[in-house]
Amino acid sequence: MRIIRWRALGAALLSLALLAAACGDDDGSGEGTTDTATIASNLTFGGPPECPTRESCQIGLTAAGIEFADFKALDAGGPLTRTALEGGEIDVALLFSTDPSIAVNGWVVLDDDIGLNPVENITPVVRQEVVDALGDAFVGLIDEVSAKIDTTGLTELNRQQAVDGDDPAQIAGRWLDENGFNAFTQEVKPDFPVIVSSFNFGESEILAEIYAQVMERAGYTVERKLNLGNREIVKPALESGEIGFVPEYAGTVLNFLGETPTGDAAAVHAALVDAYGALGIAVLGYAPAEDKNALVVTAEVAAQYGLTTISDLANAAG
Repeated sequence: MRIIRWRALGAALLSLALLAAACGDDDGSGEGTTDTATIASNLTFGGPPECPTRESCQIGLTAAGIEFADFKALDAGGPLTRTALEGGEIDVALLFSTDPSIAVNGWVVLDDDIGLNPVENITPVVRQEVVDALGDAFVGLIDEVSAKIDTTGLTELNRQQAVDGDDPAQIAGRWLDENGFNAFTQEVKPDFPVIVSSFNFGESEILAEIYAQVMERAGYTVERKLNLGNREIVKPALESGEIGFVPEYAGTVLNFLGETPTGDAAAVHAALVDAYGALGIAVLGYAPAEDKNALVVTAEVAAQYGLTTISDLANAAG
């Protein structure tokens, strides 16, 4: 799960919150408002179990005056959430922006007009001891792979898993072949295993497999601990040395480290280098690909309530 986002949502959120607080009419009795119902108060929201404690999820939404009638704890942008949205068990879903099911089903992504999500470039992070042992050649290989992962391509990789039902390892192998990572001079590399991990959702596993397999093709020793869990599990494992390498999401992890990310990819990367460097973790080059959280509704719900942006959820119910 990768949905930690902004620590400070800014003046736009504050204005929305104040607007929401002032929606009702005071009848002069001193007993408060008479009607503060919003569109969100008629809807059920579904997402990962940790959503209520995340600033990019319910905390940030509440700050924007968006409080849903109910929240259903499902999974991290996975099949439980997609099935619940499709079946009408929830009205609003937290999915990933590269999820191919959005286009397949004609669902509507609500525009993030409240700045809920910063840049989220795919960014490999690796224990410094791994970099020290394997050197510049290793870093150069990983950076070369990252440079070829773009958002359109990442969405297609997700489609191959979600729609075609292909295995992440097969998807990763094909991608490496198609992008020219299949001709290496097999030399004996330092006997220093790289323990590659992923979060507990499909895209993360595909990315981890891409990096793990290119390492193996280049002659490095690789161990896998995939689908380890959410960031609360993965980050301590990286710091303790239980794992050594994981493809991260730049804005999310920077916020998790206590910093406020922005919309500037280079600035977020530089801040992440500093923040993780203090913990003995190296941050390698980031990919052009981004995968952000997305609030998604069906076309029917969008039409019924006139929803195009996240802030529309704070509008007064008709």
